[in-house]
Amino acid sequence: MTTSSSISTSKCHLADRSTRIDKYRFEELKKANRLKLGFGDYPTMLIKMINNCIKDPTGYQDLFAMSLDGSADLIFQQSVEYKSVELFRCRFEQAEEDSVKELVSYKYRVA
Repeated sequence: MTTSSSISTSKCHLADRSTRIDKYRFEELKKANRLKLGFGDYPTMLIKMINNCIKDPTGYQDLFAMSLDGSADLIFQQSVEYKSVELFRCRFEQAEEDSVKELVSYKYRVA
């Protein structure tokens, strides 16, 4: 499963970021985020979190934080009475240049 990184920002700025989640990486992600769901429920959870940020932007935020080393984190937070609570964090790595070129050319052919 591939999770695209075009959330809450321009597609062109994040076309070179991606993350691939297989069952092994999901187990690491599950442990790091203390998730209580199975691998098959992961896409549904991400969709729900994204929808929460769209429907209630004052109650839920998503942050895409990029580092100088080419990695990035997609962070979902919920605002509670006195602070923001991090709900989930997903790591992204910089994609290979050939993969980015292939993705961009495919998108232009389809459009």
